[in-house]
Amino acid sequence: MTKHNKSPPDTKERYSRGMLYQPDFGNRRLPLLKLLLDHQRWLNSKGRFGAQLGDPFGEDRAGLLFYYCDLDGVDLSSARLEGAYFEGGSAKGARFVGADLTCSTFESCDVEGADFSKARLDWSTFAANHEQAQFDGASCDHIAFTMEERSQNRRLLSTLRHRGFGLVSRPSRRLGRSKDEFSP
Repeated sequence: MTKHNKSPPDTKERYSRGMLYQPDFGNRRLPLLKLLLDHQRWLNSKGRFGAQLGDPFGEDRAGLLFYYCDLDGVDLSSARLEGAYFEGGSAKGARFVGADLTCSTFESCDVEGADFSKARLDWSTFAANHEQAQFDGASCDHIAFTMEERSQNRRLLSTLRHRGFGLVSRPSRRLGRSKDEFSP
């Protein structure tokens, strides 16, 4: 993932200036509040209204970049955030229940009290205070807890993809086996 050249905002302005970017399109800034409200409507209406939060450009592109966003208490259950990058900011008490956070990174993002129950966290990185977060029933294959471990995982994942292994067909700790494991 390409690093941006912006310096972090002052502590006083830190959370009021949070930004959400789509890195593959020239770091185009996305309307964070609108996306979060649409996702909340989608959750509340059981999919009848609003839109599920996720990468609108598909899984082959880099995930969304949450830069110093204040996501305290936000419900991101069932969001599709493969490859998302949460840098700085806070997600205290946020709900990621059943979210797909495969290959996502939480770097210096406060996740104290966040709920990742039943989330898909395979190949993700928690270089943050994850000790007080909940991970009940989450799929946690190849999780890294430092940025160095993240680099090692990325190299391994790249090798596996190069050899024809996909993310979907490997075993999951939560389920014991992936649903595609028995497919021809």
